[in-house]
Amino acid sequence: MTPFDFLRAIVEDGDLQYESKFKEYALATKGKQQLVWSPGLKDRYLIDDKSDEEVATEKVEEADLLGVLDWKDWQYIVRNDLRYKLLKEVEENGYEIGLYNIGIKNKKPTE
Repeated sequence: MTPFDFLRAIVEDGDLQYESKFKEYALATKGKQQLVWSPGLKDRYLIDDKSDEEVATEKVEEADLLGVLDWKDWQYIVRNDLRYKLLKEVEENGYEIGLYNIGIKNKKPTE
C-alpha cells in the first residue's frame, strides 16, 4: 500500500489501523526532496526553474465555487467511483442537475 492508500482506507473505510503508518510516513518525509528531474528533461520540455517564493507569489486563476458537498455525499461519490462522472455532469448540465444525474439529489431541479 502507498501512503495515500493509508489515507484512503482511513477516510473511506474508517480503518484507523493505518493512521499511525501515515503519520510515520509524514514525519519521515517532511522537508525531504520529493521530485528529482532526469538530466536534460527540463531543457527538453522548456521547464523553467522557480523558487518556492516565486511559485507562492504567482498570480493564479481564481476558482469558481459551484456548490458544497456534505461528507455523506462525498463518500457516496468516492465509493461509487463517480468523481469523473460528477465533473462531466456539472460541466455539461450545471451543479444541481449534475448531482441529480449521479444520484445525489432525489428531486430534479427546475431549469
